Amino acid sequence: MRIVATRKIDELGRIMLTKELRETMNWKTGDSLNLTCTKEGVLLSSPQQACILCGGSNDLLTLNEKPICRQCIQAIQHL
Repeated sequence: MRIVATRKIDELGRIMLTKELRETMNWKTGDSLNLTCTKEGVLLSSPQQACILCGGSNDLLTLNEKPICRQCIQAIQHL
């Protein structure tokens, strides 16, 4: 991995990500990020989308900007 930028931590414990990095990663204001501790440091990554009803990650569709899996949609249709 290569260093993209060096940033200081502010008085509230925040760091600023560069515009170029946010654009490259397609991260928008309000997006959630996973922070994972590794031997090398901290890894930032986009969370894997999951169904808002069951937490599954297979065969997702979007309804009102929320991920819902096809199995849950079928279960709702049979209620």
